[in-house]
Amino acid sequence: MGRQTRSTPAWRLAAGAKQNGVRIFENQEVKDLWRTPEGLYQLQTDHGVIEAETLVLACGLWTRDLAARLGARVPLYAAEHFYVVTEPMDFIRPKLPVLRDTDAHVYLKEDAGKLLIGAFEPWGKPVAMERLPNTAFIELWEDWDHFELPMTKAIEIVPELANAGIAKFFNRPESFTPDLLFMIGEVPGLKNLFVSAGYNSEGIEYGAGAGRALAEWIVAKSPQMDISFVDVARFPPPFRSTSAICTIARRRCPACTIRCIGRVISRTSRGVRKSALHDRWTRLGASFGEGMGWEGPIWFAGEG
Repeated sequence: MGRQTRSTPAWRLAAGAKQNGVRIFENQEVKDLWRTPEGLYQLQTDHGVIEAETLVLACGLWTRDLAARLGARVPLYAAEHFYVVTEPMDFIRPKLPVLRDTDAHVYLKEDAGKLLIGAFEPWGKPVAMERLPNTAFIELWEDWDHFELPMTKAIEIVPELANAGIAKFFNRPESFTPDLLFMIGEVPGLKNLFVSAGYNSEGIEYGAGAGRALAEWIVAKSPQMDISFVDVARFPPPFRSTSAICTIARRRCPACTIRCIGRVISRTSRGVRKSALHDRWTRLGASFGEGMGWEGPIWFAGEG
């Protein structure tokens, strides 16, 4: 999300939390965490041990590995996420609307008199956690070859971009989930262990509502609204393997076309759940897609 200043939404949320009695300890690396026989959670930091009755893992990319130390399998995988910012351009105005072309996998928006060109490209670049530096704010290497498709399409939409200078090529890792929806809720089998992660680069957009839903769940001991579609418990076992999630991160789709037909999990994760009608659909020429592990017909091919 970049370095935090007093003007960022994250800083303002933190300031509001402090006004309501929340204590925030910054720059403390979690070295290890475990669950005690009494059901409490303890975190070993470089500043000592913190103990909690309720633990929320809202750690972005690192949520999967931290959860694994407690025996929980949280299906997340990191992928490189790109955007570029141009030099100032004369025609850019502060209230320009965001322009998004889902067929071209590109979006454009005003950014302080400049134009920001971002992408949810059709074939993402997974990045293994061990390749990431152990820092809070990560910037990865440029990859103009990978960004060629969205940039080319952006120039078709705004021809002036062909002659624009590029002030910044930004590449950061983002964590992605099997169905491109975030996950919140209590981890099955681990009482008072909650997760809030997998926002697929849209954390600020969903953060306030997801935070409220999770807080109400923790206080009331059960969900106070129907959040089954983002419940961390919704994923069947095939979606929890690292290889399957890596494939998902590679073949991610634009956020507004989540259910596009081209999305696949992996060969090893297909055919796991079949309806009683599966064989009949097959005989009728069904071309199958997948939803939460279930095979279902997308369309039927006619004879020949």
